[in-house]
Amino acid sequence: MYDGQGRELDAAALTVAQASRLKLDKGVVAAGDSLRVGFQADHLPDVWIGIVPADVDPDDAEDNLDEALAVQPLDGLTKGVLTFTAPSEQGSFEMRMFSAKDGRLLDAAPFEATAPVQQVETVEPEPVVEPTPEPAPEPAPKPAPEHVVAQAEPEPAVEPEPRADTLSLDKKLARPGESLVVEFTAASTLGDTAWIGIVAPDQPRKGGQADREASPSSQSVAGLDQGSVTLTTPEDLGLYEVRFFASDHGPQLASESFEATIRTTSILLERNRYAPGQAITAHYTLAESLPTAWMGILPSSLMSTDERKNRDRAQQVQFLAGRTGGTLSFTAPDKPGLYELRIFTGRADGDMLFKKMFLVR
Repeated sequence: MYDGQGRELDAAALTVAQASRLKLDKGVVAAGDSLRVGFQADHLPDVWIGIVPADVDPDDAEDNLDEALAVQPLDGLTKGVLTFTAPSEQGSFEMRMFSAKDGRLLDAAPFEATAPVQQVETVEPEPVVEPTPEPAPEPAPKPAPEHVVAQAEPEPAVEPEPRADTLSLDKKLARPGESLVVEFTAASTLGDTAWIGIVAPDQPRKGGQADREASPSSQSVAGLDQGSVTLTTPEDLGLYEVRFFASDHGPQLASESFEATIRTTSILLERNRYAPGQAITAHYTLAESLPTAWMGILPSSLMSTDERKNRDRAQQVQFLAGRTGGTLSFTAPDKPGLYELRIFTGRADGDMLFKKMFLVR
């Protein structure tokens, strides 16, 4: 870029404000079908996207959250694709994006939910029942000789339980370039083109070898029915899935999610939305061993980062006891709303190290 006198300007010093916007993959969707929304969001902390009836006042953020039929927090993401399920009832709706911090509507995209496609059932004619002939009377059994010993019936063989298609990861948070060990089992011996690989969650299944080529790291598991493979975490940060395919053209057998992150302190949840009282599994990493560090559930509306205020308002608290990583279990609050899992040092400085937003509904 140059000024009016032909002198080159420093491009690095120029910044352009990023607009928040939504884009739906369809404007009319059958009730209950999937609906994908691409989003670009401002660099704001607590942003969420949800499906809201079109007649709900867009200026009332709390009313929108109460009336929302489905909500997904972005948790700091500024760009991506989310998948929702269209409302079960017909009508006019909007996909709306809000900032939970100040209640501001960032963008909205309207759509119509129509009647679901009716499946026509074919009624098979009833078979003609032939009359059953009367059976001939059976002859009376002959008495067994006294010296004959009755033989016991052999016990039926116990069939082994069928094995399922499964995946498990050795970690849920991994740094770019770090090894990720994946253990797997298959219901039956896999074919010549079976594979396991890392795929971005919004990556559509293309079919054939194109799927394999889109994976930043993959391994063949041809001819196996169980074992482990080692993949390499992508350099680009974000959420990913490890997917297990029966073949280049076959079905996806299983998948597990993980996050590529350079944050030395982080929390990863298995979902963004929970029902009241539902179990919450939180995977975490910590930059250093802190004997007094703790993690707790706080309402997202509490803006303060003061440790004492957070500790007083925390609904559930667990101490990390010097561990630098692991898994903790919590229970979703009974009252619906937006909440956060927060990690504090527990030291005199009382720093908040990390927070992760989720929805209870």
